Amino acid sequence: AKAQGGRIIVDRSTEELPGYCVGPSVFEVPKHVGMNQESYACRELFGPVLHIIPYDGLDEALEIFHATDYALTGGIFSQSQDDIDYLSQFMECGSLYINRTITGARVGIEPFGGFKMSGTGPKAGGKVYIPAFHIHKHAVDESHVSEHYGPDYKIELAARSGLNPQMRVERLVAGLDQFSLRFEQFFQGIRGSDKKLVLKFRKWVDKNALMYMTKQHRNTQIPGQMSYSDFSISGEHAVAVVGTEIPHITTFLQVSAAILMGTGVTILCCNPKAYEWWSALFNYYQLAGISKENFSVFYPTEDALDKELKNPMINYFIVDGHQEFIERVTKHIYNEEYSEKRVRQLFTPYDTFNPYDFKRLCGIYVWVRAFAINTMRHGAPLEIDLDVEL
Repeated sequence: AKAQGGRIIVDRSTEELPGYCVGPSVFEVPKHVGMNQESYACRELFGPVLHIIPYDGLDEALEIFHATDYALTGGIFSQSQDDIDYLSQFMECGSLYINRTITGARVGIEPFGGFKMSGTGPKAGGKVYIPAFHIHKHAVDESHVSEHYGPDYKIELAARSGLNPQMRVERLVAGLDQFSLRFEQFFQGIRGSDKKLVLKFRKWVDKNALMYMTKQHRNTQIPGQMSYSDFSISGEHAVAVVGTEIPHITTFLQVSAAILMGTGVTILCCNPKAYEWWSALFNYYQLAGISKENFSVFYPTEDALDKELKNPMINYFIVDGHQEFIERVTKHIYNEEYSEKRVRQLFTPYDTFNPYDFKRLCGIYVWVRAFAINTMRHGAPLEIDLDVEL
């Protein structure tokens, strides 16, 4: 700390304490140390070590806050409601505590789970925790899976959308309308139940999605604290690896839900018919106003595909194909290099959600934050028995 221009504020690490206890240490370090990925200030230390990093302005504070690979818990201490409002809209962490201690998450009150390398969601103790373990088995047609890779060109991951939720809803509804009008061109055969599902999804997006994305999702309430989950931060990068010539309906829904929630979606096609199918969808979604920066389709070489699957910033993988195809792709996703910067989630038609559970579907592609806001001058109670019916 001293060598880097910082100072030691507290050092009780050499004290003789009972058992295996270690005394606390507090260091003040400058910004360049707090931003250095090799610094202990950016590591997840399970011990009584605290780094204090001064900042100039709120934007610099956010820059330092986001420098770590971990994003479990954050906190704001401020008497300025304007500063609290500004910081809280950008802070990417699973639990955000405001004007209270930043430990002591309790089941149902402050659902627990983070982002980046601190977890995948859903949150332990949240309302969707148990349903997340339920899978809905689907019939999968394995007869139209083929692998014939494309030309060599660079893949660029689609990025988060910069549009607000209302604009994303309007554009996806328009895209689903374009798709529904041509449903029989996309899905040949007797697919009445699939078309009904798409139309129900379109109706839900139009009527309910905006409220779902923007409202405060209340958790268990306690005296002196506001407790709710916030759905305003989109997931980052989703990649769909497609070996089927015509995708499973759940794959189409996953991609559309991710676009709705603002997650960048990149389709990697493993045969020319799949590329033709997804390119047609891409064109109609573009006509509806969905940007190619947020939704892109590629037909890569096998080497380019394998390389992209190791991209450390990908959080969501959607793999559509028969079981052998999924197993091969999965080996590249979960390789032994362990270089990823995001905990990876994998979805296939064999083990996915109930297709009519649109809230569960869309909740996958948002970074849900649990807010705990102290409303008492002396601090919200951390030891409390709830003798009420929930």
